[in-house]
Amino acid sequence: MPRGFRSEAFSYEVDFYYWIIGSAISSDTAKGYAYSKRPPAETLSSLDGYRPDPNNADDTIKVYRHIRGNWYLFYEYIPG
Repeated sequence: MPRGFRSEAFSYEVDFYYWIIGSAISSDTAKGYAYSKRPPAETLSSLDGYRPDPNNADDTIKVYRHIRGNWYLFYEYIPG
């Protein structure tokens, strides 16, 4: 994967980052693939054009689209 991967202790998910933009002083946005043993809570039918709610711009957001089996696409927004 061009941007690496992440798995946290006691997590049921491994994230494979494909695209990331942002810095230590601004918001971060990431896209990639996730392998999850459990279905994620925030699953959408499409991630095309998805944007964070401007009224909740201080909230971290992570949403998924199911691909097949335990594989998902994800979009993650971390406010800066």
